[in-house]
Amino acid sequence: MAGRDDFWEAMQVLGEREVDTARVVTRRVKTPEAVAGLHVLVVDPNHPPAATDALLAAAAERPVLTVGRAGDFAERGGAIQFVIVEDTLRFAVNLESVERAGIEVSSRLMRAARPLEDAGVARR
Repeated sequence: MAGRDDFWEAMQVLGEREVDTARVVTRRVKTPEAVAGLHVLVVDPNHPPAATDALLAAAAERPVLTVGRAGDFAERGGAIQFVIVEDTLRFAVNLESVERAGIEVSSRLMRAARPLEDAGVARR
């Protein structure tokens, strides 16, 4: 997780939990080097753009799923961007980022996703 203190506190609801047989641990990330060993990187929508770019570049070299809500997150290289469409929280998937990270996305998940253009997200 990368972002401000209030975002970090909100993410603490995940705590240390078990999902099936895996343990979910939240960890605060402040440098690109800290991305090593992560499975998922959640970026605060208010995180500075230059710092977000550095984290996304570090994550692009690893099998890390990147998730964010900033208006240009997917365009910057993030894999999943949450968007509000007609007062409903939806998500867009940047397939190039997902494929580059070597992450498989289920067809079921893709059916639920909005294409980047339909979600109001431009591609670079």
